[in-house]
Amino acid sequence: MTDAIVTNPVISLAVTQDRGNSIASLKVLGSETIDTSDLGRGIQASIYFPTGLAGKSLCAGVNEHWMNLQSAGNDEKVPARICLQPTKEECTITVAAYPQMSPNGGHLWENEPDQHFCIHTTYALGPLPGLPFPELVQLDYRFRTTRGLEFSHLVCDQRGKPTIVPFIPLAFFKADVLSRLFGEDERTGEWQEYQPRAETVYHPSHYRQRAMAWMRADLGWGLALYGPWTLSDTGLDNFTAQAFPDYGVNQLCLVDQSLGTINATQDEQYDASTQRTAYLIAGNMDTISRIIDAIEKNHP
Repeated sequence: MTDAIVTNPVISLAVTQDRGNSIASLKVLGSETIDTSDLGRGIQASIYFPTGLAGKSLCAGVNEHWMNLQSAGNDEKVPARICLQPTKEECTITVAAYPQMSPNGGHLWENEPDQHFCIHTTYALGPLPGLPFPELVQLDYRFRTTRGLEFSHLVCDQRGKPTIVPFIPLAFFKADVLSRLFGEDERTGEWQEYQPRAETVYHPSHYRQRAMAWMRADLGWGLALYGPWTLSDTGLDNFTAQAFPDYGVNQLCLVDQSLGTINATQDEQYDASTQRTAYLIAGNMDTISRIIDAIEKNHP
């Protein structure tokens, strides 16, 4: 499928329809940072609903259902169906898709297509109004459903342990490009290096940070995720991270534990209460902190 690509002097970003219009390429100064060697990677929202879990306790041998724009667990290995073709204006791409459900390509509603639920995303490269930074990508997510849906905030990982969700967004980075994980303390603003779990199966480490970044080995630059709304949930973890050395990828997820219920809407309307704006920031740790300070000042 044809890519929709936007570029500025620092970042080049591409979405592809064969991956449900998720981010399939993110180059920083010409270096590719995103791993797409398997389905379900790239950068995308990953949403969980408690479908099929009635009467079941958490992690009771039940596969929780998640919905991705392109999901590794979907047996048919097909991407989300597009409900809005990519539209590009200057350094902005707007897309919308009905996500796929996993595992086993199931459906939210028995014997019905999943077109009752749609993820709308706008990817915007800096500079942005009030934020004159080419190192910045703004990810604006909106959700639409014709039926009320309640988000899950805990699911079972592959070690049978509870882990936090949903991811808005998740990112898989190339481990040979971005290899060291750092977090910025929300109180002191100091950066600290972390060693997340490194396993073949999904079993992530949890963190509470202002922002987190996978950095290059020399710390010259990296890519950070930041979601200002996640810091309003006092004391709740807002990131998960894991290294997958056997696959050469490092994962980082921004976790939203505040989403409750999506209210049913009609006629292409989105539930404004579920709109979320996250940021990807490229640079060294000082640059990342400076840009976050500006976001907090100009977009409180």
